[in-house]
Amino acid sequence: MFSLKFAQHQPVLSLLLAAVLWGLLWWPLQYFNAHGINGLWTSIISYSVALLPGLWLIRKQWSIFRLYPIALFFIALSSGLCNVSFIVAVAEKDAARIVLLFYLSPVWAILLGILFLGERPSLLAIVVAILALSGAVMMLYNPYQGTLWPRDIYDLLAIFSGFMFAVTNLLIRGLSSAPVAAKTFASWLGVILVAVIWLLITHWSSSRLISFPDISLGLWLGLLALGLLGVTSMTLAVQYGVSRLPLFKSSIILVFEVVITIVSSLWLTSEQLLHLAPYGALCIVLAAVLAGWTSDSSEIVSSDETVR
Repeated sequence: MFSLKFAQHQPVLSLLLAAVLWGLLWWPLQYFNAHGINGLWTSIISYSVALLPGLWLIRKQWSIFRLYPIALFFIALSSGLCNVSFIVAVAEKDAARIVLLFYLSPVWAILLGILFLGERPSLLAIVVAILALSGAVMMLYNPYQGTLWPRDIYDLLAIFSGFMFAVTNLLIRGLSSAPVAAKTFASWLGVILVAVIWLLITHWSSSRLISFPDISLGLWLGLLALGLLGVTSMTLAVQYGVSRLPLFKSSIILVFEVVITIVSSLWLTSEQLLHLAPYGALCIVLAAVLAGWTSDSSEIVSSDETVR
């Protein structure tokens, strides 16, 4: 009886685990960054480690890459831009603020659905867009300067990451015939390629030679754990959960990530949500919850095969 009840709750527990891991991801990223391993190097090393079990997962699916080379390339590119932008931003700046700006992604999903899929937004979708954009205005407003603009490049990276997340899910939705494992592997590979190119451009623009960071044994073990226990576990937990639960339920559970990030970052660091930011945070979280409050995936969210 106990094992039966536990099995029934496994998908929910799986998504809660993924949300907690994603919500706490900021801490190792900022720790590595403080010890000389920036977000680009962390992306390259941790996702390279994650590719090792990924090779085993797709060992019988290599033909998929020959069938859909262009589609998988664009999934890799969009996912790479999404994840690397997010990692770089979270490693450098306030985790709570970055995650909240990332969660403007439902707005981009609605706009992309209208532009490329000819979808007509429902009343719920319009409410989601208004809530999320109102939250963004409150988050970005600077009362001292009287301006409404991202305060630095990391705000822009967070918003861009959320946009690319919506693009990635739109592309994944268009490639429903390909197995999830192949799309996940392409996404991980895309993170590595984007991070390498980003690193090359950064050093080329500053006329500096690329030097591998000085990494101690403890940091190496941490990076290996992030790749194997972090990236791999988070992805597999999401895939397991969303494939066994209604889409609205899985979407709402995953928003728990925002709560974990806000609580943990405000508790463990000197971060603060000042002025209108707490109200903006509430609006964005409500928008993310409402974005999942439908069993019709065509209304707001893009697919039950979310890859991040």
